[in-house]
Amino acid sequence: MSADRIRCADAACALPTVWRGTISLWTKHAQPISFLRFEAGLRPSGEATHPGTHRECNPAGEASAVIVGVGIDIVDLDRFRGGLSDTMIAELFLPGEIEYASSQARSWENFGARFAAKEAVFKALGAGLAQGMRWHDVEVCRDKSGAVFLRLHGKATELARQQGVTRSFLSLSHTGTNAIAVAILEGE
Repeated sequence: MSADRIRCADAACALPTVWRGTISLWTKHAQPISFLRFEAGLRPSGEATHPGTHRECNPAGEASAVIVGVGIDIVDLDRFRGGLSDTMIAELFLPGEIEYASSQARSWENFGARFAAKEAVFKALGAGLAQGMRWHDVEVCRDKSGAVFLRLHGKATELARQQGVTRSFLSLSHTGTNAIAVAILEGE
């Protein structure tokens, strides 16, 4: 990660400093897979700013992506597999998710990773079942190359719009014992 502390060009600005930089994500083979630009700052009250929308801090007017939310979740696959039933699968997953995971040799690992993804998205949105979210509001899909992506429905779509989410990133991984997911929600 590289970051610079930048003072606002406007002397009357209530935002004393802005952090602007780049986060590089790398694969285990040291290949770059993503670069996320960010800006972050605090108003004197300690309240978070809405980075990238402050013209004085971004005089070129360039579009600046901001991280709206980050969520991570890990699933113990032994425990998850022990509770996995047809009823639970139908309650948690949408038909496309069921079709894909069921077609895999170790389906519980794929179901576990998708469950972790749903939890990670809930965390990134700052909401859960108590706030009206439902398991079917978050769908893990795959593109033609096999890369996973998110499709939001219902309350998840509503919350994402309210928070200004314009793009999402999802990473899943699983071993024989754990499944993990990271969700990053980006706005402008």
